[in-house]
Amino acid sequence: MCEPGVQLKSSMCNRKLIGARYFNKNVLAQDSNISFVYNSPRDETGHGTHTTSIATGNCVRGVSYFEYVKGTARGVVPCVRLAVYKVTWSRGGSLTSDVIVGIDQALADGVDIISMLISFRGALPYKDPISITSFAAMEIGVLVYSSAENRGTLTLDNGKTIIGWSLFPGRALLKTSLMYNETLTGCNLPVLLLESANNAIVVCFEGPRINNQISTVIEFAVTGAVFISIDEREEYHFPGVTIKPMDAPTVINYAKSTIDPKATIKFRQTFVGRGAKRAP
Repeated sequence: MCEPGVQLKSSMCNRKLIGARYFNKNVLAQDSNISFVYNSPRDETGHGTHTTSIATGNCVRGVSYFEYVKGTARGVVPCVRLAVYKVTWSRGGSLTSDVIVGIDQALADGVDIISMLISFRGALPYKDPISITSFAAMEIGVLVYSSAENRGTLTLDNGKTIIGWSLFPGRALLKTSLMYNETLTGCNLPVLLLESANNAIVVCFEGPRINNQISTVIEFAVTGAVFISIDEREEYHFPGVTIKPMDAPTVINYAKSTIDPKATIKFRQTFVGRGAKRAP
């Protein structure tokens, strides 16, 4: 079914996009006055378009990154047909009930694979729509795969491990000295950073907003950084990790109490697959 809505007509579906539906009744039940960007299956932020292109995009020749690395871009399986079920909203968020209804509809429509590049951090297993619907899908032989978020793990040499946030795409491991200096915690003094933070992971805590701190440590080639912030959505391609303020005392006390504190940052971007291939 190609469900019409704001800036999406039924005629926009084709032999590639064979279906498009949207589910937000429970979001509306919480706030009947909410104003959606697109009250339709249309993509609001580009995330859905981006991820489906990676999975199923057709071959496009002559692609480059500002004229570098020219070649042909393609998705993992270009021949796949798409049935899209929109269950998340930039205004209103994501409700477990809407997600489950969307996935149940996909199963009823007879899809072979469900790709869910969303995640529900902190959800209990019996409330996590990914877990709930994965069992239902597995019973009928449908593969479900989902993202498990972009995580960074900070491990101190005293054995304590802290889960944080990172989008660094490079090496999977950074192990070096951990430096906590109250003069440098703002990470906004380039000269001192150059002199003091050489070959070390510096702790950035107080001072300017985290995006300013990130810009400074990148510009002055600091080896790595631990950013203490509530802002997990700030993206940076730099060997660092953001941890919550509640985890800060663990890191700071360790750095202060040890003569030569060492730390390891592990970077991982995880995708979780559940279910099985549909029987012929």
